[in-house]
Amino acid sequence: VLKEVKRFDSIVYDQLAATAWRPNQKFKALELGVPTDYDDICVPTSRSSGLGMTGCLSTNHPLELFYVGDGQYSLDLSEQRILEVINSRRGISPQLYPPSSNRTFNIEAAFGGLMYDSTGKIIGAKAILQSYLLQSDDRDTPTESASSALEDQLNKLVGDAWTLDPPKSEGNV
Repeated sequence: VLKEVKRFDSIVYDQLAATAWRPNQKFKALELGVPTDYDDICVPTSRSSGLGMTGCLSTNHPLELFYVGDGQYSLDLSEQRILEVINSRRGISPQLYPPSSNRTFNIEAAFGGLMYDSTGKIIGAKAILQSYLLQSDDRDTPTESASSALEDQLNKLVGDAWTLDPPKSEGNV
């Protein structure tokens, strides 16, 4: 599952793009740049996330627990080890989770449908939350059109049930 989360992230960060938005009946090329990709319209971070991701703000990302440094993740862990990390509420990176720190990860915000054993330990989850924060602006501005178009393309990537019919954007999905 962790590899699939990383694969999906890679598609969003490296391949997803929008080219046009339809505010009314006619598609209009995005003024922010064609194609517009996630790096162009994400909420920027003021500092490096340390997660090897772009300069985009990311909050409570489930892969943070498995970050090892230099943009790399330890994704080949056994199910038992993954559950140990999740139940500890601390990632495996001593940079992000120093032994002297009491920093913890909000498991309930990143995983849904948590299942517990009789001792209260997490033994599984039915869903993982991934958020992609986009810039917003006043209605009908280049930034708002680009954000809306990219969000529509992201929804198409997730599945037809998540997007508008008829589509409100054009892009590579």
